[in-house]
Amino acid sequence: YLGPREGWKPDNAGTWRSVGEHRPSDNHPVVNTCALDAEAFCRWLNASAPPGTTYRLPTEAEWEFACRAGGDGLWGHGDDERELVKYAVFGNQKGAPRPVAGLRPNAFGLYDMHGNHAEWCAGTGADLRPVRGGKFVNVAGQVRSAAREWLPPRSVEAGFRVLRAIAE
Repeated sequence: YLGPREGWKPDNAGTWRSVGEHRPSDNHPVVNTCALDAEAFCRWLNASAPPGTTYRLPTEAEWEFACRAGGDGLWGHGDDERELVKYAVFGNQKGAPRPVAGLRPNAFGLYDMHGNHAEWCAGTGADLRPVRGGKFVNVAGQVRSAAREWLPPRSVEAGFRVLRAIAE
């Protein structure tokens, strides 16, 4: 963990968005971040957020609700595994994370909830934190709506999605 980045820019090596030899563009998901960096990013956003607006990582329940988009299927689109290729990058079919929004969104209009790159969820554990969504290398069962992984908060094996909360 290197601490929050100045102005939240990638370091010179581009490690927060590189995967091996793959050098993604700004259209790719944020990858290779630890939970502590994801939380630092939210604090950085909150420092200049309008009154009544806060940014944070979603809880596991919020993440899964958003993923399922009001449904109760194995994936956000339902239970048909054959349809998953229309919504998710998984099974190492592309060899690396792909640009975001390259496939169909779920019923809530959210892209890449399954596969492509796993996402940190809010957690308070010092030893392990929840990660949801699965990665491009995972098989279909590992990118289900209910699938989860637990990683140490300093692990750099996930990315993140930010939730914006607006007070009424």
